[in-house]
Amino acid sequence: MLISKFNKMIRNKFIWGAVAFIVCISFVFSYSAVSSGCSKNPAGAVATLFGEDVKSIDLRLAMLFEQGLEPKRNMTDDEQEQLEDSAWKRLAVLKLAADMELVTPLHEVGTLIRQSPSFATPEGAFSREKYARTVGTRLGVDTGTFERFQQENLTIEKLYSTMGSMVWTSPFEINTKVRDLTDQFKMEYALLDAKTFTPETVLTNGEHEAFFAENKELFREPKRVSVQYVAFPFTNYVTTNAPSDEQLSLYYDDHLDDFKVEDSTNILAQYKTLNDVRDDIIALLSDELEIMATRDAAENFVYSLLPEGRRKAPSFETRLAEDKTLKSVTTEPFGIDESVSGVEDAGSKFNEAAFALIPNDATAKYSDVVLGTNAAYVLVFESEKESYIPDFESVSDSVIPLAQAAAERDAFIASVDAIAETAKTAANADTNATLGALLASHKVEANETEYFSVFSSFGTNQVDHVDDLSSVAAKLAPGQISSPIEVDDGVLLARLIDRRAGTAQDSFAFTPQVRRTLAQYRSSQVFEAWRNYVLAQANFTDLRTPIADEESL
Repeated sequence: MLISKFNKMIRNKFIWGAVAFIVCISFVFSYSAVSSGCSKNPAGAVATLFGEDVKSIDLRLAMLFEQGLEPKRNMTDDEQEQLEDSAWKRLAVLKLAADMELVTPLHEVGTLIRQSPSFATPEGAFSREKYARTVGTRLGVDTGTFERFQQENLTIEKLYSTMGSMVWTSPFEINTKVRDLTDQFKMEYALLDAKTFTPETVLTNGEHEAFFAENKELFREPKRVSVQYVAFPFTNYVTTNAPSDEQLSLYYDDHLDDFKVEDSTNILAQYKTLNDVRDDIIALLSDELEIMATRDAAENFVYSLLPEGRRKAPSFETRLAEDKTLKSVTTEPFGIDESVSGVEDAGSKFNEAAFALIPNDATAKYSDVVLGTNAAYVLVFESEKESYIPDFESVSDSVIPLAQAAAERDAFIASVDAIAETAKTAANADTNATLGALLASHKVEANETEYFSVFSSFGTNQVDHVDDLSSVAAKLAPGQISSPIEVDDGVLLARLIDRRAGTAQDSFAFTPQVRRTLAQYRSSQVFEAWRNYVLAQANFTDLRTPIADEESL
């Protein structure tokens, strides 16, 4: 909603003049404005690290950088908490690095940026204009922020490498991992299916109710809202204006990779010229201009619903009555993840906009323009129903089959566990007994594999159930039976018949890779432990007032 109003405002010259005047005044009085505040933190600090203030902007940037300049929307509370925790660690580590004068020099950042093909012309030369445009359009930040992001990341990578250089992995551990990957295993296995090995299970009504009581969240009804919306189809706003030469050139530069000549044998990449693809770009931009015209019409409609100055905002119904070309549709109540009939082209954006509406707010009860693939939409709040857990009687038809399935699954697993324990006991007494002989009383057929290694057969059809067997093969001694392995069509019991050493060639080929993988894993563990230690030593204090406390003031 604010976006729509803002788009209207920025077209007004008088508003721009007022903004310029305010900016000038704000610079003159910036220090006095800060010192005259009455908040708990006049300096705007949200935390302290190593006894120094951390500003809100620093925290926001750290969170953005931890997400690789690609912020995730609609995070859960747990995800938000984890992101903030990672951001505090980032700030603490960088502060320590700065104190130790371990900051990456700017010329290294410049070299990295100049060498990136993303900012190069077709001839391979760095383009400052393309660099600024690419960073702004694709990442949504200015070049200064991008360069700070790169500088911090280079510093962190150096610290990570320093931690990694201190990690040592023993040859014994490396050799053990290599053998587990390259040794040849011969196994036998039996599949126990649920239909055969699930004892008859009958639940009482009391057990159905008990299942419901233990799993109420499974039956929770989500919060649902209903909205009215007006659709603005793109086909109603076809434009006859051709894209300008400047627009064609900018699109060509921004999408240069789309015009690469794939069969070029030259060392330097070859690209189709602008003239070669002019008609294609005109068609694409014409579609974009059509979308822009539609969005403008939808934004103008939104703006007409808002109060301005002494003008009282007309009601939604009044505006529809004034413009007979606009029709509203009222949706059935829907949840945040539920499809809404009639607006499938807008997808989850429609749901997110609907759930962001504020019922009794004169402006926030209307949405900003939501763009679908076929139309633009404007939403207005209609009604809502909070999430709730229904009583057992109202959902018993859903509870009973789920309770029955869970009980049968538990009975099946218990039955298989008992069979496995009996077979293990017998195998310990006779290590030469085959799996088929051990399970003969259950009339289960056992299958024997050819020799296979984990690395050569993983993800292939070389051996049935090879991925499941590979997960336990290295853990078994010859003659030993595995614990039950749950698979899609039942449960496997496996027995190792023989294990023999892999080829020296395989071992030689895999050793460097295993060494690197283990080193990287250990390095990441050590680095994360070190980040935790640095934050603990930084005397971190969160100065933000909890929301509950603010509401109680």
